[in-house]
Amino acid sequence: MCGIFGFIKNRENLTDQEIEYARKKTKKLSYRGPDSYGEWKKDNKFIGVQRLSINDLTESGDQPFLYEDKALVFNGEIYNYLELKTEMENQGYIFKTSSDTEVLYSLLLIKGIDKTLKIIKGMFSFIFFDSKTNTVYGARDHFGQKPFHYSFLNNTFTVASEIPPLLNLLDKNEVNEVSFRTYLCSNGIIDPSKTFFKEINTLKAGHYI
Repeated sequence: MCGIFGFIKNRENLTDQEIEYARKKTKKLSYRGPDSYGEWKKDNKFIGVQRLSINDLTESGDQPFLYEDKALVFNGEIYNYLELKTEMENQGYIFKTSSDTEVLYSLLLIKGIDKTLKIIKGMFSFIFFDSKTNTVYGARDHFGQKPFHYSFLNNTFTVASEIPPLLNLLDKNEVNEVSFRTYLCSNGIIDPSKTFFKEINTLKAGHYI
């Protein structure tokens, strides 16, 4: 597993204090990914990742995976990446690494989010930034095996692999009473898009934002 933390501010640039804050939040997730730390920042965007190496154990597989004005951070594993990689190589595509991260990145680049999610198999959550179109995508695997939590607070979109890094964004940690009542009355089941905290949401399995 890997640890992801990042945000997009509704203004032109991040301050040095905000960048340092994001670095600290990401590095606190190091137990999820002890092999390397990486970050990408541009204008009003920051994403950090603590990587657990699985397929490509070299530095070439480190994240964020960057090319020109696009960046990808990815938690999980694409099970059919070798098959997809071979198909793309047969069409003339040249890969620089042996990682499934690069395969995912290339698919998003060439086929787009909808087609990519239809053909990849695995357990994953990822965030893909395209600064050229000023677009960001976040997605979660079909069974929800990998976590993806987010919030929209104070004109900021924030995403994390876990809930604790998001709690400091709240003025006070208010319990989501609806989720709590549902949990108690339905054998531990709540709305899959909600958490026990107001203003903190979970991306549903098999969905993207």
